[in-house]
Amino acid sequence: MYTVKKVTSENVNDLEFAYNDFFTRSYTDYGYEILPLEFSDIANLVPSGFLSILGLYEDKLLKAFLIYNIVIDVVEISIIHCVGDEDVIAKKEALLQSLLDEVKGKDCKIISYAMLGAQKDFVVNIAKYGFDFVGQAIVNFKFANERSMRIFYKVKDLPTPEGLEVVDWDDKYASDIVKLIFESFKNMQDQKFDLRFKTLEGCEDIVYKITQNVYGIFLPDKTKILLENGVPKGFCFVNLTTDNIANVPLIGISPELKYKGLGQFLLTKALDGVLQSVLQGDPLYELNATLDTDNLPAINMYRKLGFKESTSYPQAYCVL
Repeated sequence: MYTVKKVTSENVNDLEFAYNDFFTRSYTDYGYEILPLEFSDIANLVPSGFLSILGLYEDKLLKAFLIYNIVIDVVEISIIHCVGDEDVIAKKEALLQSLLDEVKGKDCKIISYAMLGAQKDFVVNIAKYGFDFVGQAIVNFKFANERSMRIFYKVKDLPTPEGLEVVDWDDKYASDIVKLIFESFKNMQDQKFDLRFKTLEGCEDIVYKITQNVYGIFLPDKTKILLENGVPKGFCFVNLTTDNIANVPLIGISPELKYKGLGQFLLTKALDGVLQSVLQGDPLYELNATLDTDNLPAINMYRKLGFKESTSYPQAYCVL
């Protein structure tokens, strides 16, 4: 009934209608804060191998697709989209099975899939293919929200703990931060769906991609490093995901200094730095972050500073 083919430069034009359908629904149905790439950009990327696309055909028309890429040994699914509402589950299962067949012979260890928006309707079905789930919550601080601002102003002037200092990012701290991420994320849920946290090489890739603008425009003057005797003991990265939205992609404290309120202290300094830019005319209206829904200490930390949960989604992963 359905035929799944890899989208190549030869048949990429078959994708245009289905992709544009996804593009118009990316905000309403999938909760994208940033518009995805235009079809013309996707078509140009296909020959490069930067991303891979599987297309599902029905009566010679491409009616659904799955976009993924491989990062080191992790297969990351970006989107599974179907045109219309007819037989959606069967189409998604056909695409997923084709992906599993596609990566079977490759040196991949895990499939990761952030099931944003309407994609969460596929949770029960994808579980049959061996996927497990980690709940993710998106929290945000909106600078126009008076209540959030009042909460933050009550707590923002915390004194720097004795023996510690906070500085802006400098590339000289990069190697120490790599080791710190490796140590501080050892028992975190993130390891389940992002294997990079399990190795120093993987943590190095994370730092590289944050600081080299892969995940957004890196803001070194807003990124804060906690030092003890000149040695990094904590970090709070900040970047721009759009002209108006800033993001905390990663925050962590050295294991021996955890549970002392230093994470909140460091986040406060980072948020205050962004706020000062807003007060000086920067058009930012939000700072956000993504947290594990089971990590109540982290969620409470953000709440204490005036952040609010905006949405949640299942992060699916399958060990190959």
